[in-house]
Amino acid sequence: MLPDDPSPSSAHPSELTTRFAALMVRRQEPCALDEACTLVAAHFAVGADADGTDLRAVREGLDELAKGVPEVDFGAVTEHLGRLGLGGDPSDYASPISSMLPDVVRRRRGLPILLAVVTVEVARRVGVSASVAGMPGHVLVVATDDPTRLADPFHRRPGLDQDEARALFARLHGEGARWDPAFLDPLAPPAVLARILANLARRYRADKAHRCEAVALGLRTLVPGVGLAEKGALAAALARGGAFDRAAAELEDLAAAGGAGTDPAALRTRARQWRARLN
Repeated sequence: MLPDDPSPSSAHPSELTTRFAALMVRRQEPCALDEACTLVAAHFAVGADADGTDLRAVREGLDELAKGVPEVDFGAVTEHLGRLGLGGDPSDYASPISSMLPDVVRRRRGLPILLAVVTVEVARRVGVSASVAGMPGHVLVVATDDPTRLADPFHRRPGLDQDEARALFARLHGEGARWDPAFLDPLAPPAVLARILANLARRYRADKAHRCEAVALGLRTLVPGVGLAEKGALAAALARGGAFDRAAAELEDLAAAGGAGTDPAALRTRARQWRARLN
């Protein structure tokens, strides 16, 4: 179990962050979600492997989950995982471990997006191409070669069609919520990671674990496609955790880059105020 407010900077080597950043800029092949999500988790809890991760256990666990899939078919994968007990519970939303892939693989429980990652990775192991579908409020899984085939691992629904997905969206957001068929489009791996890290940052902020919140936001700034304005959120989290020097440096970097919609002079003023608190 994760401590209430672990000290990631003292417990984990910077090599983990460097390795995560390298995955984010790799161009030759798609980012491996199993490795990237395991690296995220290792920033918050030391793993059993020599490099501080739990990647060996994660990959062995995913290989074990893939055993017994009866055929190379999207439905066969999702039905098999349902039989093995992969799923979620509303109480899972209250704990950061529900966003940590090593724990999700071990417990076979977690947030919808992590259960989707498990499903995608198990599918890949048996030759089925599947993707995370980033429907707002509740992530699903979609067959890459047939977007009409969907699954909801959290609710242990191995198959649902687009109309059923839209009905689920309406139950979550209200009948008047605007629906867009693009909500069921596959997410690229960086977008999946950005969403996982945003979930973690919100959870840690709610728990007042601001040092961990800052770690999650710091990793998020490394993900391609995340806007420069995220540096402002990172600076605020660092300040909440008392790291005023690092917070000021982030604001100064943001100001130097034009402010991303915020007056650079105001950012520099706030940075000076935070540095003054160190005296």
